[in-house]
Amino acid sequence: MLANLYWFFFFLVVYWSFCLFWGARTLRTNSSPESYYLADRSISSWVFFFSATAATFAGITIITYPSLIYADGYSFLATAAIVITIPLEYFIFQTSMDVE
Repeated sequence: MLANLYWFFFFLVVYWSFCLFWGARTLRTNSSPESYYLADRSISSWVFFFSATAATFAGITIITYPSLIYADGYSFLATAAIVITIPLEYFIFQTSMDVE
């Protein structure tokens, strides 16, 4: 059990180091908060798609699924496909969102 705890803290320190490194590197290269948060509007479509999907599923998985499973059982799982439409809307409205 103690060995597992050591590995946990090792990877936690590696993760924090990774985050601090990229944060410091990005801090020096960006000139404004807008360029940081919007990545100078240079992010590709597939990167946006996967990040939006991951963010959507992360929120729904942690907050919603346990309560719905407890209340309704597995009958709500058919509605999980609706979550996929959120990032797919980007591809539908991509021309209007890419306007600078």
